[in-house]
Amino acid sequence: MEKKTFILNFGHKLTRQVLDELEPCEEVFCPLDLDLDRETMGQVVRQVQRISKEVGKKGGALDGTSPLIVALPGLTEGAVLLLAELHGRLGVFPRILRLRRQEDGTYGLFVRSDEVRGGVFDLERFRRSARGRR
Repeated sequence: MEKKTFILNFGHKLTRQVLDELEPCEEVFCPLDLDLDRETMGQVVRQVQRISKEVGKKGGALDGTSPLIVALPGLTEGAVLLLAELHGRLGVFPRILRLRRQEDGTYGLFVRSDEVRGGVFDLERFRRSARGRR
C-alpha cells in the first residue's frame, strides 16, 4: 500500500486546482508568520513542531518515513531556516512545490513541459547532483 503524501504548507493557502493536480496528497496548512523582531530560529522550530503534530494526527511522521512536499513561505529567511530544520529531522532535503503567482492573485503550480512531475522540485536529488560537482 502506497503511503499518503503530505503537503506541508508554510505559505499561501493552495487552491483546489493545485491540490487536485497533486493528488493523492493531503495538505497540512500551517503558515509561517515570523516576527523578525524576535529570535527567528525558535519560531521556525516551534512551527515545525506544530505541523509535525498535525501530520501525526493524520497518520504520518516528520522523521523521513512519510512522503512530503513542502510549500515554502515567501520570506527568504524563514524558508532557509525551515529547510535546515526539516533536513535535520528528515535526514534529506524535502521536495518543494514550485508555485507562481497567477493573474487572479492566487498561486498555481509552475510546470515546464520537460518535467516528469511538474510543479514539484526534488531538492535532495539536486543536492546529490551537486555533490558530484565538488
